[in-house]
Amino acid sequence: MKRAKRRKKRFSLRKTARLRRNGAKKSIPYSATRSRFCRGVAAGETAKTVCEKIAKGKMQDCSLSMKTFKYDALLKCDKAKYQSAVLEEIRQDYEKMLAAGATSVWETTDGASEFDNAGSLCHGWSAISIVYFETLLRLQNENKKAE
Repeated sequence: MKRAKRRKKRFSLRKTARLRRNGAKKSIPYSATRSRFCRGVAAGETAKTVCEKIAKGKMQDCSLSMKTFKYDALLKCDKAKYQSAVLEEIRQDYEKMLAAGATSVWETTDGASEFDNAGSLCHGWSAISIVYFETLLRLQNENKKAE
């Protein structure tokens, strides 16, 4: 039990040191934030503040496969406010793949060049954003028809 706690602490300290080396004065890892949203810990004004920071890019971003938690948090906080921002981010992320002629989704937006040229060009988990894109776009179109 103690060994697991020490490993977790070392990992946390390494992550914080890496963030600081890369110029961040203080950064909250997105994984910690998303788990708080999923458990309902952040609510009310705290949730709104965190979502504003996420939307403005003031928090460490997450990988394509983890964007589901980011989008869930934003849409749970204020669907009307963040719906178009989520759609636009998905367009930007996946447009790079389409422009490169990809027939599957990549692990990251950098494609094969990521991880010392070992990035996956067929990464199923990264496809989750496409579900949001289809659902939100459909809802947006239905709202326009209703007006």
